[in-house]
Amino acid sequence: MEPEDIAEWALNHGFRKTGHAAYSAWYGEYEYQMLLRRDVFLINRLHPAGYKENYARLSYEHVWVNEQGVLECLVEAFVRRMWHDDAAPPPWFTEEMIDHAREVMIPTWEERIARYR
Repeated sequence: MEPEDIAEWALNHGFRKTGHAAYSAWYGEYEYQMLLRRDVFLINRLHPAGYKENYARLSYEHVWVNEQGVLECLVEAFVRRMWHDDAAPPPWFTEEMIDHAREVMIPTWEERIARYR
């Protein structure tokens, strides 16, 4: 995806522009920030204590919108949080993504984990 396409997606899915090439959205107690650099796409988690944790660093060719309308690089970590912490879905998840997570992804993980118990 091109940076302009990612920026448009972000603005249409609950992120707000917070800098020249930065877009942020809150999820739980953390603010998640997308930075659209010249060569690389970054996702950071901004902690209330003031430091930031790099969540993902990808080249633009590895960023795409999946069948459920969500940036694929945002899916797995946030679905795992929904499942593990029983958290609400992030605001940028579409209804289709939430249904897919609950009906396909989470049951698959639970099945895999049950094999090792």
